[in-house]
Amino acid sequence: MNQDFLVLAIILITISYVLYSLYRNLKMKKAKSDCNGCSGCELTQKIKCDC
Repeated sequence: MNQDFLVLAIILITISYVLYSLYRNLKMKKAKSDCNGCSGCELTQKIKCDC
């Protein structure tokens, strides 16, 4: 019975993460450059900073 709760919790966490990722992807502003708008590269950080 504890296994059922553990599996259900893992499934709910996975579904929540997928929905959050989808929401974040749809709400992300598109960059005006060719870099797809990721948040990890230096080019995107410079665009956000307007330095």
